Amino acid sequence: MIHVFVESNWVVDVCAPTFRRTKEALSLLDLAASRKIALHVPHIALREAQSVIKRKRRVQDLDVLRQFRTWAVLVRAESISDRDARVFCTTDFDLAPVVKNGTQREHLKRVYAAASIEMRTSFNLYDLLAGS
Repeated sequence: MIHVFVESNWVVDVCAPTFRRTKEALSLLDLAASRKIALHVPHIALREAQSVIKRKRRVQDLDVLRQFRTWAVLVRAESISDRDARVFCTTDFDLAPVVKNGTQREHLKRVYAAASIEMRTSFNLYDLLAGS
């Protein structure tokens, strides 16, 4: 029996999203599953990997979620009649064409404009509803 000791980088590789997993890390996992090797993962490596994974996933997942939300809003907006108002309300400034400091994100401005979507960084619609 071959005993293989791994550290936190291996755990992070194995737990990464499928498209980011390394063949080498998965190979060790397969060898251990088939009992060709004994895999040893120190507890401290698991704890360290846990914090790394949480940190990486948080950033990656947020980016993916932001992209998905923007895409979902745009797709849904296409099915709404041109006569109706299209307003996207969010407090997530990463989705806004203008950030708190006034910086313009021209690409987002163009995307929302092309879909006839008014972008708001609040949930206040009183001015739109006042005439109703």
